[in-house]
Amino acid sequence: VPASATTATTSMPAATPSMPATSATTVGVLQAGDLVVLRAHTGKYLDVEHHRVLAGSDGTAPSAQFAVERSAGGGPIASGDVVFLRDTSGKYMDVQGDDWKFVRARFAEKRSWQAFTIEKTSGEGPIRSGDSIYLLAHTGKRIDVLCENVHAHASDRGEWQKLVIEKRA
Repeated sequence: VPASATTATTSMPAATPSMPATSATTVGVLQAGDLVVLRAHTGKYLDVEHHRVLAGSDGTAPSAQFAVERSAGGGPIASGDVVFLRDTSGKYMDVQGDDWKFVRARFAEKRSWQAFTIEKTSGEGPIRSGDSIYLLAHTGKRIDVLCENVHAHASDRGEWQKLVIEKRA
């Protein structure tokens, strides 16, 4: 009996366009179109109630999920990218208004006032599920959370502005 007939071998299939090779550098990296939830420093998740974005959810309701879209099109999300966050009703998160600039999700059309620059709180590179981030609005102010209220009224980079982004299946 030839040795090859009695010895089992295990091999990984070669990477193909339909099955790309994986590496530690791409594991967990958010991609354009991924559904995410955003956890505030309070431990609560952002969600949309009657077009207003609040931070009072446990993160399990569909209203707490946002599809992250890159302004540059598909691909991985990286610190410094301009993104749009679309809720499950098809409305984009936006910042517009007075000094307190409440964050809302009111319109299904993408406009400049719905764009956010996503920033890692430390370092550069790809955004992964579980990373702490800031969302910088077109106004130059970052999203922050005070109790359940979500605003974009300060340019600070502190705990109140920090959000943890988590991918949902």
